[in-house]
Amino acid sequence: VDVADMPLLDRWILERLNALIGECCAAYEAFEFRKVFSAVNNFATHDLSALYIDITKDRMYCDRADSLRRRSTQTAMHRVMDALTRLLAPILVFTADEAWEEFTKGDKSVHLQDFPKMTPDLDGSATATVKDLLKLRDIIQVAIEERIKEKVFTKNNEAQVTLRVSPETPSLNWLRQREFATEFFILAGLKVIEDASVTEPMAKAEKTDYEMCP
Repeated sequence: VDVADMPLLDRWILERLNALIGECCAAYEAFEFRKVFSAVNNFATHDLSALYIDITKDRMYCDRADSLRRRSTQTAMHRVMDALTRLLAPILVFTADEAWEEFTKGDKSVHLQDFPKMTPDLDGSATATVKDLLKLRDIIQVAIEERIKEKVFTKNNEAQVTLRVSPETPSLNWLRQREFATEFFILAGLKVIEDASVTEPMAKAEKTDYEMCP
C-alpha cells in the first residue's frame, strides 16, 4: 500500500520509523552505539508495543484479509521489520541475521545490506495529529481506569466514553469518525460533545450496552 493511501496510524508509525533511522544512522557515524540501543528500545517499547501494535491488532485479526486497512498495516510492519533488522545488525549480530533469513527471505546475509534510508515522502503531519490525539487518549484513560478500579468493567473495550471538548479542538474531525476513534482509543463507543465553555477536555466512562465479541 502506498504511503499516500495509508490510514493515519500507519503513516504515523512510518514517520516515527523515519525519525529513528535518522537518529540511529547519525549515532553510528559518531560510534555512539549506546544511543542506537536507547533509541531502538524506546521505539520498540513505546511507539510499537504500547501504541501501534496494541491499537492495530484487532484489524489484523478481524478485518478482511484483502482490506486496505489490514494490508496497509502489513505494509507498515514489513517496513518496520526490514529497517529494525538492518539497524540492529551491528549490535545483535546473530539475532539480526536469523531474523533476516527467517522473516524477509533474503538471499543474502543482513550484514551484506546497507542501512535503511530515510523516506522523503513522509512530511510529519501524521505525527502532529497523533500527538494531539494521544493527549486526549491520556484523559480518556484516566476516566476508564477510575471505573475499572470501581469494578464497573474490567477492560478498555468495555467502555462507552463521553468526551467533552472545545469546538476548536485540532483533532475534532478524527474524533467524529466512529471507526477510527473506537480503534484508536480501544473503546466500545465514543460520544463527543462540543462545548464552547470547555477549556480542558473532560471524559466520563460507563460500561457499554454492547455484548463482547467471542
